Amino acid sequence: MEKVTNSTNQDSININVKGIFFLGLKYWYLFVIAFAFFYIKAFYDIRYATSIYSVRATLLIKDDKNRKMGSENLLSYFQTVSTARNIQNEIEVIRSREIVRRTIGLLDFKISYFVTGDIKQQEIYPAEAAPFIVRIDTTFNNQVATNFSIKELSDSTFVIYIKKQPNFFQRTFGLKPSENTFEVIGNYGELCESNMFRLTIFKNGKHKELARSDADYSFRINDLESLTWQYISKLGIEQPSKGTSFIALSTSGDVPAKEINFINKLGEIYIISGLEEKNLIITNTLQFIDEQLFEISDSLQGAENQLEYLRKKENVMDIGLVAEKAYSQIEVLDNERSTILLKQKYYNYLEEYITNNYNIKDLIAPSLMGVEDGMLTKLINELYQLHSELVAFGYAGKEKNPTYSVLDLKMKNTKKAILENLKNISGSAKISLDDNEQRVNKIKYVLNQLPEKERNFLKIKRKFSLNDNIYNYLLEKRTELSISKAANSTDNKLLHRAQVTGMVSPDAKGIYNKALMYSLILPMVIIFLIIYLNSTITSKDIITKNTQVPILGIISHYTGESQNPVNDFPKSFFSETVRAVRVNLQYIASDKKTKIIGVTSSISGEGKTFFSINLATSIASAGLKTIIVGGDMRKPKVHKNMGISNDNGLSTYLVGKASLEEIITKSAYVNLDVISAGPIPPNPMELLESKRMKDLIQELTEQYQYDYIIFDAPPIGLVADYFVFAKYADATLFMVRQNYTKINMVKEIEIIFKLDKIKGLYVVYNDAKAGIGGYGYGYGYGYGYGQNYSYGYGYYQEDEVTTFKGKVIRYLGKLFNKII
Repeated sequence: MEKVTNSTNQDSININVKGIFFLGLKYWYLFVIAFAFFYIKAFYDIRYATSIYSVRATLLIKDDKNRKMGSENLLSYFQTVSTARNIQNEIEVIRSREIVRRTIGLLDFKISYFVTGDIKQQEIYPAEAAPFIVRIDTTFNNQVATNFSIKELSDSTFVIYIKKQPNFFQRTFGLKPSENTFEVIGNYGELCESNMFRLTIFKNGKHKELARSDADYSFRINDLESLTWQYISKLGIEQPSKGTSFIALSTSGDVPAKEINFINKLGEIYIISGLEEKNLIITNTLQFIDEQLFEISDSLQGAENQLEYLRKKENVMDIGLVAEKAYSQIEVLDNERSTILLKQKYYNYLEEYITNNYNIKDLIAPSLMGVEDGMLTKLINELYQLHSELVAFGYAGKEKNPTYSVLDLKMKNTKKAILENLKNISGSAKISLDDNEQRVNKIKYVLNQLPEKERNFLKIKRKFSLNDNIYNYLLEKRTELSISKAANSTDNKLLHRAQVTGMVSPDAKGIYNKALMYSLILPMVIIFLIIYLNSTITSKDIITKNTQVPILGIISHYTGESQNPVNDFPKSFFSETVRAVRVNLQYIASDKKTKIIGVTSSISGEGKTFFSINLATSIASAGLKTIIVGGDMRKPKVHKNMGISNDNGLSTYLVGKASLEEIITKSAYVNLDVISAGPIPPNPMELLESKRMKDLIQELTEQYQYDYIIFDAPPIGLVADYFVFAKYADATLFMVRQNYTKINMVKEIEIIFKLDKIKGLYVVYNDAKAGIGGYGYGYGYGYGYGQNYSYGYGYYQEDEVTTFKGKVIRYLGKLFNKII
């Protein structure tokens, strides 16, 4: 049982695959058209697209642990952080508007030059390659982001104009606008101005060599702000390998040389800005020291003058042992006091800096001013680190990022802690100053006992020594910082300068792959819509889904001109399908000597007459006496197909104008007679209801003893004639033509079947073409649920196929069957 089930499922899968294949063959022209269209479009896109190239450079960023800014421990307040995190910050710094804007400002990006040939427009770079050079007046509000075309009128004059954009009709047919929207005439080397610009145009020294007569030239004044954001958006920065300090800079554009210059200059500006930032701290410290030196130099000079005066005028050259000892003690205390006061000034400077929220990167390090407080140094370290992280977020425009808010809060808390620490340190310094003053006052008491001249000498000498010590201390610090600044070097290095790494677009392979994909998808979508929106019967499955009426047989599509291919081509596939219906008919009303078969349809054109004649011919060829009756008196066709006269027929018999012998016509085929419909009567339904109709059936059955009476009946969907005739029929064959019969008519037949209005109702699926629901992979017979009967195995002679489409479909069908 399991094997049977698996086999059935496999057959179902094969049928679906084959059905889809044959459906695709049916609409093969859609795939050809789509393929041609999309591949032509792909070729056009590749041919006329602007080539975009990728440019890449590598930058080395040194680890914080290896950074030096002059003398050892000069910037010890920097807290060491992980390399990976620093690199992420540096990436945001490189991408910052400040760095990119500075880079573009140093490059010749303000004016863009273009040349338009027969195919497309290209940018000319560098500017020296353009036949003319534009110099704009930066004090004027020039029109930006507008392409100004320029045309030479003579050796000394030119015209600047804006081309009028073509409308839809002109774009469609390749027509040019008849006029320009703006024109200004100017002279080379002279100021040219309008309400849109103020500029001067010079001829390039190689103008004659560079200018092309077959090309149009134009220029555009760029908005550097917009250009900055444009480059920021396309700037790629990544860390190729985690744990390293290498980063890759990349960008892309249609002018590789321009992008190479941008990347190289960006790296240079970043490196320079890093060095400038490091030197800024030393510069600020030197400025602070210079201010202190300036303040103390006057006092030092005054003390020196007074001391010299006393030595010369008062003859005070030396002092006693007691005075010398007191002087030495007070000199030590004064040095201590000067150091405390200098630190106190730094504390005041630091408090003001923190309170007024100045830029932290300019803050002077505590170690530079001799402040060795561990807590203060640690807090300054934290403040600088937080500031660096905030700057990185700020460059990237991430102020709304939750992390940014957390860092900002931490920075504010650190500032509060620094101010609190400064308050404590200042208090300690005041205590130290008070203690220093007390000890100085004790020594001063001893000095007050000395003679006046000695006291004055010591006083002035003390003042001179104090200022001299402070001055020398500051000079020493200044010298150290100057040496450190001179020895300073950049931490970063442009390891690999920018170079082109390849063409980004157009991607020919990708475009052609997409063209292939679209050329398959679009026809499939169209086919799906055709099937989905189609209201006709397209497959056997649709019939079985909409009605329980048994399918008696499937009649294949016939493309020949013969009206009776069963007789003319008895071994054709069409003839085989008709014979299959004939075989099935023998099981209907098998107890009756004469079988009356009615053939009807929903509307005209579904092939009931053609089928009726061929069915009758097939039955007659089996040696059974058969007659076909043209029962459709409203639109008679049997006589035309059989090539007989229609002067006498069913209608003349039913009205009593002709006898039965007069209307029966011998056909050209053995065992087959014909009764034509006769002249069209005004009341066909009343005639079918008459007693003579009953007598006709009786005589054909009893007197003439026909084995089969085939009625080519009126369509059941248009008139009610067939319901009158149906009471005589042993079986009614309802013709359903592929891609013609409406699904709603099949649903109507289902209602008739359920109400049992017509006995022996069967469906014949007519004009079935190869594909889903057709005969391409077999058809059923034996009341519609019989075995499969596939072509290609020598059972019949194939129909002659004359069209190229038919030959291709037949060949591919055979090939596909072998594969499956």
